[in-house]
Amino acid sequence: SLLQEILTLFVKVMAKYLKLDNEAKQKEAMTDWLKLNVGGTIFETSRTTLTSHPTSSLARMFQLNNNLPPTTITPDGVYLIDACPVGFSVILNWLRYKQLMLGGVKAEDVMPVADYFGLEELRRLLSKHMRKEKKTRSAKPSWRWRW
Repeated sequence: SLLQEILTLFVKVMAKYLKLDNEAKQKEAMTDWLKLNVGGTIFETSRTTLTSHPTSSLARMFQLNNNLPPTTITPDGVYLIDACPVGFSVILNWLRYKQLMLGGVKAEDVMPVADYFGLEELRRLLSKHMRKEKKTRSAKPSWRWRW
């Protein structure tokens, strides 16, 4: 009957609309800006940045439709993460720019935080940096001229 055909068509159109709407919401959620309190320091970043290394525990904490809960969330929507904020700032910059940007932070201070979040690629980069630093230090003479 004509009514059945109209209803069938309506259901198909609505299903497609809902699917597109859901996909749009998921894309929008991936660009959400999140506020994190890491060891008492506030960071703001996008969900895309936090999930840029999908095998890490940090990514799994913030991926949509994942069974690993992110962490405690305050009533005002801030995610609480019990980690060193100094090391986390290096990690966040690495996730953003894919470059090791230590500033004044020692690589060995970042290593445990990278371990904690399961960032294997960053761990390798930090290890390489520490070996290079050790080599540079051992190449410098330990004596000084005295006049």
